[in-house]
Amino acid sequence: MISLELDSVDVAILKALTEDGRRSNRQLAKIVKVSTPTVGARLKRILQSGLVSRVAPIYNPSKLDRGITEIMWLKVEAIRIADVANKIAQLEEVKSVFMTTTGVHLLVKIVVNSYNKIQAVYDKIEAIKKIRILSSQMISKTIKDEQGVIIEPDI
Repeated sequence: MISLELDSVDVAILKALTEDGRRSNRQLAKIVKVSTPTVGARLKRILQSGLVSRVAPIYNPSKLDRGITEIMWLKVEAIRIADVANKIAQLEEVKSVFMTTTGVHLLVKIVVNSYNKIQAVYDKIEAIKKIRILSSQMISKTIKDEQGVIIEPDI
């Protein structure tokens, strides 16, 4: 992965794309007040650096009357937490895995399309040895769910 420093132009391009990812390079150039080739070169550099891992739609779950989101707190032996987190992240139903500051807890977000599949995911997770499910909660309504990345120029 290439190291990347962002300047104000990079940040403006990324913010404009965050607002509307369908914008063309020409539209971005107008917004940021640079040339279209400059936008193209900056986006190529950003993509090659790995900062933007992929371009994909962001769905609004409230517009689809399907899918069940479950949040799970897991306790794992500290020595195994990275390995366990990576194994859990490989499960298709798992959308997010977070290590917490305690060093022994994982927060896992799963999304499935039926209640039976929730149990199937529990079974897969419990099959990984030395994991204890501390609690789990079904999400009844999402008020706000955004990607947690701060994009600012490097000074």
